[in-house]
Amino acid sequence: MRETKDNPNQINVELIVRSDCGFCDRINDELIQMNLHFPEMCIATKHISEIGNEKRPMGGITPSIWVNGELWFLGSFDNEIFQNRIQVLATKLAD
Repeated sequence: MRETKDNPNQINVELIVRSDCGFCDRINDELIQMNLHFPEMCIATKHISEIGNEKRPMGGITPSIWVNGELWFLGSFDNEIFQNRIQVLATKLAD
């Protein structure tokens, strides 16, 4: 996956995972599929051991999903809510 960058014309999505987390793998796959519909998403998947304390999930809970530096999901994921929120951001980028 591409590394997220500070680009005002993209939506930076960071997925924080841990080893042997099937739920994390499933979300990663869903994000990859979603990226086909939202090419402005720049997705980075990072192992929990590779991140700094500012984005380390409380108690090491994974997966955690950060969008443009804001925590959206912690230990859970709702595909419909995520897509709706991404659509709002994508529309703002297009304006």
